[in-house]
Amino acid sequence: MNQENKKKNKFSLYLESKGLSLFGFFCFLFCIVIITTSVIFFILTDNDNVRSKLAFNAFESLLMIIYLLFPILVRKTLKVKIPKIMLTIYIVFCGACQILGEVMDFYGKIPWWDSLLHGFSGVLLGVLGFILVNTLNHIDQNKIKLNPLFVVFSVVCFAVTLGALWELVEYTIDGIFGCNMQQFMQTTDSTLVGGEDIALVGHAALEDTMKDLFLDLLGATIIAVIGYFQLKKEKSGFTHASLEILSDNDSADENNSTEPHLKTNEENTLENEIKKE
Repeated sequence: MNQENKKKNKFSLYLESKGLSLFGFFCFLFCIVIITTSVIFFILTDNDNVRSKLAFNAFESLLMIIYLLFPILVRKTLKVKIPKIMLTIYIVFCGACQILGEVMDFYGKIPWWDSLLHGFSGVLLGVLGFILVNTLNHIDQNKIKLNPLFVVFSVVCFAVTLGALWELVEYTIDGIFGCNMQQFMQTTDSTLVGGEDIALVGHAALEDTMKDLFLDLLGATIIAVIGYFQLKKEKSGFTHASLEILSDNDSADENNSTEPHLKTNEENTLENEIKKE
């Protein structure tokens, strides 16, 4: 059992050195399975509706893989290490949107799924806001004691602004591809729109967009309140997490080391023995 745990720890450390977590790796494998099975059944079936759904599932799973590769790309090109809490929330959110929401059609099956994710996106963006503020405050070791109220206000504004930008993205995609991301259809909650679907009109057509923005604000406000008390009481948590800028030496050490903690202990033991002598 100890050897198995060591192997798991080695593999987890290797994934982290590349910018991916063990949970993200399993999500990656799951997406590969979905794409493979979708392609196989696409070839075997003659039903156009089934083929359309299979192609859609494969495309959404491919997008999920791209989302999983994004932190790896950031780490490799920008030499930035993303905190574990941010990486975990990011992967969970992407999986809930792409795999559960789109592939499993939770958007169509569960009426409140889209609302849940918009509230969750406010939490995600709020945590990201705290991390960015903390990162900027630590650049060049130039730590400034920021007012907690100023920090949380900035975080909420940051989260809501990105939420509004996403609504613009949804509007653009709906217009170009004829989707229903902004839920402006009266007869379906699904992302895909059929030829027989009827669109909402007037004030009702704005309801989903405005609700999403309110939920973004609510999620960001909740995480801001939690963050405020962490800052006031100076407790450890996401408010103290920051992006770590990696040097070339740091990257080389991580790539060449499979057991960094064990090596550090060994080095410390040798140093203590030398001092005793």
